[in-house]
Amino acid sequence: RTEQNSNSAAVANSIFSALSETPFACTSLTPLSGGITNHVFRGQLRNPLPDGTTEVAVSMAQVALLAILG
Repeated sequence: RTEQNSNSAAVANSIFSALSETPFACTSLTPLSGGITNHVFRGQLRNPLPDGTTEVAVSMAQVALLAILG
């Protein structure tokens, strides 16, 4: 896992958990961009996909914050 600010770290932990039992489970997430509600990470896959892919882009939007801010 990577060093991130506290908001990105919370989002990364959520992503690690959500993907943990899928073919997209990651060993690390590197933040590429992020703000209050939208985050993009580069994920290093735990196991390569059938086509040999070892890295993925993961995007996550925090809809709950939109309701609070909106």
